[in-house]
Amino acid sequence: MIADSRLPITIEHLVDLNQNNAESWFNRGYALMQNGRVGEAIEAYQRAIAVRSDYPQAWNNLGHALLQSGNVSAAIHSFQQALALRPGHVQTQYGLARALRLAGRRREAIDLLEQSLSLQPDFPPALDELSALLADEGRDDEAIAALQRLCALQPNVPEAHNRLGALLADRDVDEAIARFQQALSVRPDYAEATSNLGLALAQAGRLDEAEAAHRKALQIAPAYAEARWNLALLQLQRGNYDEGWKNYESRRERVPSVIHRSLAGPMWDGSDLNGRRILLHSEQGFGDTIQFV
Repeated sequence: MIADSRLPITIEHLVDLNQNNAESWFNRGYALMQNGRVGEAIEAYQRAIAVRSDYPQAWNNLGHALLQSGNVSAAIHSFQQALALRPGHVQTQYGLARALRLAGRRREAIDLLEQSLSLQPDFPPALDELSALLADEGRDDEAIAALQRLCALQPNVPEAHNRLGALLADRDVDEAIARFQQALSVRPDYAEATSNLGLALAQAGRLDEAEAAHRKALQIAPAYAEARWNLALLQLQRGNYDEGWKNYESRRERVPSVIHRSLAGPMWDGSDLNGRRILLHSEQGFGDTIQFV
């Protein structure tokens, strides 16, 4: 077999690849995954399983590779096969939970992660995934508890502090501010946490600091539509209509957009109509429409 210097695990280790040796195929699959060659890795793991069907590590890694390739249903099957051979394996349960979440089977994923954490309470990936699933299900108290445990285990993970702050904002705005600031102490260029800090500061009545935070978020990520939208709402609230209405145009770029209509023809750019007509239509809720009328 020809050596391939692109593999971070040197191919020389695999040069004696035996077609009937499951471990050799497994090692090749691992090396290929490390190099981002997911399709070839899937084939290698499948070859390992063809040689030795009771190989839980190969089933597990095949599940992760299939998940990365977007084949969620096949990934679920692979993780289930791995767990049948190695029941209660926490990392495999985590992989299966991720796949179940992507398949929309959130409650099954939650049950599985809770089972994993009963076996290994300090497993950060499971806490991270569980917190997201609980938030998706509207179980905010439990999601907050999971994120608090995660932040205690990994205090230098900014994403966890940011997500915890977002869940706390309507309950304890001062604690939410502290969480966003903690996220930014680890990662100062974190645009989402910076804009979230702006929202929390505004909620606390600290409007100058809030506006500064939104502006900083846009310095970090000028194309960040959510930060521009947040800034626009604050500027309009404060009576800065010139800038506020300009930034309000970012509503078209938000995901999901507040505009629900798809109309033929160009948008009016504010220029003189010269006898032309325009179609005036509502974009948002009845409350906004009535106020503008």
